[in-house]
Amino acid sequence: MDIRRHAEFEVTSAKTRKLAMLNLMINALETLAGVWGCRDLKVALEDDEALICYRSCEEPPEGGYELDEAVDRGLLRHYSITSCDRGEELQRLYKKASDLFIRLATSHLTSPAVRTRAEGIEYMFIILRDGRALELEGDVNKVIIPNVKAVASAHTHPYGCMPSPHDIRTLINLLLDGGLGGGIISLDCKLFILREGPFLEEDYIALSRLRSALSSRNAKELKDFLSHGKVGKNIRVYLIR
Repeated sequence: MDIRRHAEFEVTSAKTRKLAMLNLMINALETLAGVWGCRDLKVALEDDEALICYRSCEEPPEGGYELDEAVDRGLLRHYSITSCDRGEELQRLYKKASDLFIRLATSHLTSPAVRTRAEGIEYMFIILRDGRALELEGDVNKVIIPNVKAVASAHTHPYGCMPSPHDIRTLINLLLDGGLGGGIISLDCKLFILREGPFLEEDYIALSRLRSALSSRNAKELKDFLSHGKVGKNIRVYLIR
């Protein structure tokens, strides 16, 4: 009997750790805005230290939440939250995180995409919340994300880059856990679905509709999905050919 053994490689780097730190920083600023009512949030990063600036807060922040997690995971050495006006705004952090993930996923999955086209075996690149990164080998037309909290993940397809209903279900779960998003890479194209704001109920509903359209092969809705460049309010679609 032929028993297939799946390969798994750790590919952690300074860049994957930076992306994990950016994701936690984004979530921290969203918490400060949503829980404490802080306005005009900015962050100044220097090496492994972060200064979080705000103009005003409805209540004084009592903790850093995701910032504490970043320190515990060794992604930050120290942070401070105070009234000041320095650093980059939240939208800039989203852009930096999205650009970095697209570059990382493209770099790690371009060669595996060639093997996927030839053999049908799919491969995944996943970044965990502590900054560790893995390349995983799946099966023919299938690769399953491990049951872990991830920042982002991308996988290969033999042809095209239209997500499956299962891909969207996995993406929704990742976004609900505070992740950045996911991607699909083939020799034909690259598709990335990444959030650029808090994951809202309307984003959840829009992705659920997309999943239903994929299940029913609704051509019009799928065409709209690719052409609009956005799903819901805060989910950005990047299609790269």
